[in-house]
Amino acid sequence: MRVTTTGWRALALAGAMSLLGLAGCDQAGEPAAEVADAETEGGPLSRPWVDARARGVGFRAVGNEPGWHLEIYPDSRLHLVLDYGSRTLDVPAPPTETERMGDVTVTVRTTEAEGETLYIEVRETACQDNMSGAMFDYQVLVRLGERDLEGCGHSLDGST
Repeated sequence: MRVTTTGWRALALAGAMSLLGLAGCDQAGEPAAEVADAETEGGPLSRPWVDARARGVGFRAVGNEPGWHLEIYPDSRLHLVLDYGSRTLDVPAPPTETERMGDVTVTVRTTEAEGETLYIEVRETACQDNMSGAMFDYQVLVRLGERDLEGCGHSLDGST
């Protein structure tokens, strides 16, 4: 059987389409977009967020430049990772103060961490990650001493 140039193109296209079809799902048949999301910080269904929920984290926030994240374990502790993971703080969770500012609910926590005041403010208002563009339910300010870190967060169990 002789295959012409047009025939080779057709075979190559058919092969590429079948590979794309396979690439569109993971081994369990889930859409590849969900698998790709699982590898990013993007949202509450991505791997770091699912893992945090499994560990009992009630609220998680992330920020950029330098990279940081905060995990709040309800009525237990705060876990703050700073400077792309080079510094970690674990402190008992302080009581929360919640107030309404117009249409926005603001939850504040203040405690001491390694001799510095740690202030966390969570505003129930939409927030867009400045690098990934991902949308979150909360704006978050973390102030450690004189340093302010801004980011976005999601509740993983209905708490803030």
